[in-house]
Amino acid sequence: MSENTLSLYTIYNNPTDWPGEYVIKRWLVSEPRNAANELNQVQQDLSYLFNAATLEACREQLKEMGLRNLGRADNDDPVIVESWM
Repeated sequence: MSENTLSLYTIYNNPTDWPGEYVIKRWLVSEPRNAANELNQVQQDLSYLFNAATLEACREQLKEMGLRNLGRADNDDPVIVESWM
């Protein structure tokens, strides 16, 4: 991972790939590769995944990692509970 890459952790409730579970997925957000590419590069980090039966268990996991809750955006997919950084 480059020094210009941020890790963003998103909690999902009942996603299609983990039905009936709360899941934390890690996303890597990096700077655009060149000036013509204005959008950040985003990819899922498949080396990190945490699933639990409760939202509180997911939150505790992220708190223990020293992360902060960013909430969610109005236009987020309904299965997204919140994101942490």
